[in-house]
Amino acid sequence: MQRVSLISLVFALLLALTAVPVPGAERRALLIGINTYKNLPFKDPVSGREFFNLSGPVNDVTLMREMLSSQFAFRPGDIKVLLNEQATRAHILKTFEEWLIQGSKPGDLVFFYFSGHGTRVPDLDGDEADGFDEALCPHDFIPLARTVQETRTILDDELGVLLRRLSGREVVVFMDSCHAGDITRGWGGQVYSRMEPTAAIQSRFLPVNLPQVRGGSVRWQGKMQMEIPSGQIYLASCAAHQTAVEMNFGHGRGGAMTFAFLEALRGQHPTYRQLFERTRKIIKDDFRLPQDPELIPEKGELVERRVFVPAAAATLASKPEPSPPPTASPPPPAPSRPPEVKTQSVQLRLEALPGAAAAELDGLRRALAALSYVEVVQDGRFDRILKGEVRQGVFQVRLLNPLGDAAPLPPAKSGAELVQALAPHLEYAFIVKQLTQLRQPRPPFRVQLRVAGERRDFRLGDKIIYQVECERNCYILLLNLDSQGNFQVIFPNKYYQDNFVRAGTMEIPDAKMRRQDFEIKFGPPAGEETVKVIATTARLDLTKLGLSKFQELFPTLRGQALAPASPTRGLAKNIVSELVEKSKQEGFQWSEDTVVVRSHP
Repeated sequence: MQRVSLISLVFALLLALTAVPVPGAERRALLIGINTYKNLPFKDPVSGREFFNLSGPVNDVTLMREMLSSQFAFRPGDIKVLLNEQATRAHILKTFEEWLIQGSKPGDLVFFYFSGHGTRVPDLDGDEADGFDEALCPHDFIPLARTVQETRTILDDELGVLLRRLSGREVVVFMDSCHAGDITRGWGGQVYSRMEPTAAIQSRFLPVNLPQVRGGSVRWQGKMQMEIPSGQIYLASCAAHQTAVEMNFGHGRGGAMTFAFLEALRGQHPTYRQLFERTRKIIKDDFRLPQDPELIPEKGELVERRVFVPAAAATLASKPEPSPPPTASPPPPAPSRPPEVKTQSVQLRLEALPGAAAAELDGLRRALAALSYVEVVQDGRFDRILKGEVRQGVFQVRLLNPLGDAAPLPPAKSGAELVQALAPHLEYAFIVKQLTQLRQPRPPFRVQLRVAGERRDFRLGDKIIYQVECERNCYILLLNLDSQGNFQVIFPNKYYQDNFVRAGTMEIPDAKMRRQDFEIKFGPPAGEETVKVIATTARLDLTKLGLSKFQELFPTLRGQALAPASPTRGLAKNIVSELVEKSKQEGFQWSEDTVVVRSHP
């Protein structure tokens, strides 16, 4: 038996769901989505916080059903859906028993998907290291109860029993829910910072208020676990101490992990390991969420198998295909599209600041309007939001990103003084919007940027090592944009002034650099940093980018946030111009990748 954590989108993906039929095998899918709960909204009497219904689970189920039908040949009669009030505890367990267990046989493919709130309750049988069981919240979940049984949750232990009764089937269990209440950033279970609630995201967690847990909590010490049958492969959305969230997407609101999973799978035929890496990267570096998906098992033949291909089909697929005729010529390389960066302002949402006089707010708006790259908005979408108050003429405010990360700002005695403190953070946000558009959605070759250890959160003073993996020989430009809007050139550098690299994986700093006391260490000020790698098959003219001198350890372009023009705001535009010019040359190709890291005091 293996042990693996549940909820937070706990298990996902076993060797199944394939359009290649296996003789005698049937398909059964049970999809559950709960937007509305019988006993919500609910105000927790301990914390005073209010907890609300969700908006995304029904959308999640719709997308999942479309994926099963369009990509993996599930028929309408193969899929059963329970939504909202249909998804009570009793009905979920009854449908699981009748539809999945009794309605399937060994060799069949079984898929169970849950999208909704999750929670944690006191462990009753002593199998949890931290004293809590993970649980799903059905529609009739009761947050105020005397016992665990009265909460009407579905415990991880109960699901483990059900899954073991599916022995011999090919089982996929995917739950987009969570058990950790606050959205936090940290590493290895240690919390570095807490994120404030915003309109952009919502936690999929509900608290239980039982006598056993009122007035106190248990410190997380490891994974929350349950036993599951061996021979299965799982993709978990986050570590046990983290929170799964839902966000706004083009189709409406939905689970971040569900969307990332489907996006990573779209038009691709990856292995489980490749799918995990792509999904994790979308979560960490596109969505910038504090979720760390986990792959279990981490090694072995299963994770190297292509997703949605059961063992029988995988055996057939492993036979070598016949060689093409000698006259067949390879397809031409995919064209490399030049990027197109649109000029977009940073949208700053200015909330009411209690205590501020009308003249003070007018002065703040005038000072913000002087920043050509900033647009003040009141409603709708935003890139940053300003919260706080004015006390005795002093601005005491916080600048938040959509996820709720707060940038520290000193007290300011006027709107002009506040804007002076805000400007570097807003310049950073503007450049990030430019870099976000500098994308190669279908790269002709792959370059992957990673952080050694796959962490994203650090303390000031911590060291970091980047890993760049290239599929082919190319020229590398690696840039770090710090929280104050300054660019540091990480590669090329003093020790590698020629930025040509051979296919494979390199570390920065590598052993040669480290022997020369070259290291990358987080220094003040704390905050978010965006690291971008651009790989090209021909050398870019770095002098046009203002990056010609590499005698320093880290050549730096410093932002001028209050000025009409800034070297750092212009860098992304200059990179685009150079890529567009080079793309006119026959055979020129380029690729890119991004990671986002944060330092905390």
